[in-house]
Amino acid sequence: MRDGARSRRGWRSGEEIAALVGEYNRSGLSQREYSVREGVALSTLSLYLRRARAAVAPEGTRLIPVQVLGGATLVLVQSSGMRIEVGAGFDPDTLRRLLEALEA
Repeated sequence: MRDGARSRRGWRSGEEIAALVGEYNRSGLSQREYSVREGVALSTLSLYLRRARAAVAPEGTRLIPVQVLGGATLVLVQSSGMRIEVGAGFDPDTLRRLLEALEA
């Protein structure tokens, strides 16, 4: 969050938190790098991310953070058995749009 992102009390609104989480997810930075760049405590950012993940994950679902390294294949498997597999050089924006369409 940049200047003026906090409310007068110093607390962030739900909209501000959602924007911060979205910006972090699009940034490609580590949590530490993002928190330093935006002036957000690392513990606060981690809390916001945990809450955001818990809000979208169905009961009993475990979300595991991953880092995609060059040449790797990424496989997403849902408990329903749906499987999405992407190889090296995939377009992250296309994958994000696919996942958003599946969630809708």
